[in-house]
Amino acid sequence: MPKTVEVDPSNVPLEPIEKANKILQQKNSLPLAKFKEILTENTPFSQTTAKAIIQAFNDQGLIEVNKQSLKTLRMQEIKRKVDSQEFDADSDMPVAEQASYFADYLIEHRRIKPVEIGEGSESRVQIWSYDETKGTWHKDGMKKPKRIAKSELPRRMFNTNFINQLENNLESSIPIQFSEMGLQRDKIPLNNGILDVKTLELEDINQSDYVLNRIPVDFNQPENFVDSYENLGCPKWGEFLKESVPDEQQRKKLQEFVGYTLMHWSTKYEKALMLLGPTDSGKGVFLNTVEHLIGPKNVCNHGLQYLANKMWGRQDLASNMANIRHDLDTELISK
Repeated sequence: MPKTVEVDPSNVPLEPIEKANKILQQKNSLPLAKFKEILTENTPFSQTTAKAIIQAFNDQGLIEVNKQSLKTLRMQEIKRKVDSQEFDADSDMPVAEQASYFADYLIEHRRIKPVEIGEGSESRVQIWSYDETKGTWHKDGMKKPKRIAKSELPRRMFNTNFINQLENNLESSIPIQFSEMGLQRDKIPLNNGILDVKTLELEDINQSDYVLNRIPVDFNQPENFVDSYENLGCPKWGEFLKESVPDEQQRKKLQEFVGYTLMHWSTKYEKALMLLGPTDSGKGVFLNTVEHLIGPKNVCNHGLQYLANKMWGRQDLASNMANIRHDLDTELISK
């Protein structure tokens, strides 16, 4: 007799489902064979379990199947099921074993990830979490794991020993590399979705996108392509730039550097911009405007000395879209 597998949809990790949903949005159809492949890739699921998952999802109306293709995947309903999943605590289990199971539960169902930062002897594992309201990942430490443990575990289990064991288990779980965080090339995260700068199409944000920042603006499809700020309907901004920087080539250089701040996927040009000029010459206005365009929460403000002399300053550059500093420090740069 063929082996049967029972699957509760709320026990299935969201990441492979979101990956399948993204392909489905682009192609309007996904072969079931490909869906099974996605379900078994980087998961403990076998082909038999993948088949059972599809059957369980179909039985509960979470997907729509037409012959051998997936036509509809109801992500909001699936997310609600996963969010309703709670940890089944067993007070008779040893603390270390209980902490190990709870760590797995947090990673699979509660959007917690161990992330490896750095390389070689300087590498370390950080605990990151996904903010469902913002659609972004951030370094969290044990804040969210503690909050979930306190709300879902019996009071007698929530103690210092358990939290220490839990932190050890999370940090020793197989991490993803920080290089996997963030969007792919030519993708910019905005308020109303992920913008493909080449096709000007918007996509929904999923946790599997590992978005680190979202620019606080909405994208509206323009009727015609515009390549100059002077034609964007911002006359005051154009007047300010012409008054502050009379040379057109220099103004274009400023526009070019603002574009670089959107290229979160690469620093291949290895360029920095330094604005020189007397007091009240427009430097601060320009920098403040760029910072608010990108979003103050997406910008760090380290001086050159800190970036050169401190190890973790460079990590902040990797997780922010720009570094903007209004004043130069007098301290020497040692490297």
